[in-house]
Amino acid sequence: MVDASVAAGVKRFIVDDFGWGMTSKSFEEFAGVHEVRKAGWERARVRAEESKGAFSWTGISIGNPVDWVCYFLSLKREASREKHGV
Repeated sequence: MVDASVAAGVKRFIVDDFGWGMTSKSFEEFAGVHEVRKAGWERARVRAEESKGAFSWTGISIGNPVDWVCYFLSLKREASREKHGV
């Protein structure tokens, strides 16, 4: 997608990964998935450097969605324990 955007003259590209981003702060089990996703970010960075300002990119990270699910489940569990005096 990055290369096609550059070829089409797109000025700004949004990397379509709303997960980990460039750094991995997640479970070890997701290391392989992270490497694949990180490749898109890296390709956008390289193409932006090569373009000398004609192409730029933005990446949005919210963290690992599984991490968020685990976090919210732990909050619910704690709230339930407090409610029931456990």
